[in-house]
Amino acid sequence: MGCRDAIEGERRPLRLVSFEHDLGSLRLALRNATRFPHLHRAGPNDILRSGEWRSPGSAVVWTLLEGDFGARLAEAPPPDVILYDPFSARTDTEMWTLECFDRVFAACGEHDTELFTYSASTSVRAALLAAGFVVGRGVPTGTKAETTLAMTPSAALRSVARGRVLLGTEWLERWRRSDARVPSDVPVDGHAVFVERIMGLAQFRGASEPA
Repeated sequence: MGCRDAIEGERRPLRLVSFEHDLGSLRLALRNATRFPHLHRAGPNDILRSGEWRSPGSAVVWTLLEGDFGARLAEAPPPDVILYDPFSARTDTEMWTLECFDRVFAACGEHDTELFTYSASTSVRAALLAAGFVVGRGVPTGTKAETTLAMTPSAALRSVARGRVLLGTEWLERWRRSDARVPSDVPVDGHAVFVERIMGLAQFRGASEPA
């Protein structure tokens, strides 16, 4: 996550907040730092030792919150930008559920926040929509032709000015036909309510009813 605290008349400092459940790989790399030239700096050591690193003059502050993401999310300030990059849903299932995105939205829903993620899966986009985000198409990256951008309502008001492209009725029609249109943590008896929730979103207002 990233947030910037405005200071009148000055360049705004940048604050980065990272979440990590397992720091074993970083500890291993630092024990073998001669093999990793990019670790020959104060940042990685400071972040591991004290959970925070500051650049000279504190223009950049990097904070690490170790442990369960859901449990520690409320400790971070409301972010301007979220780079959502967990392992895939097959490996890190809980991070891609409606429950998790509900928590993320609760932490930033009143703020102008944009969330970027590499996933463009139907169930992930549906979960983001149901959590309260306005969802758009993200730019290509690597082998992926499309990624996902999610915005809080406040951020969505600036979507046109920022050049964002929202999901529209074409995506909604594909979602209706998909076998993965409901996130994995929604119980079967809640599927109908979930579908109604998506269909009623202002983002898709005017879409025709399914035949």
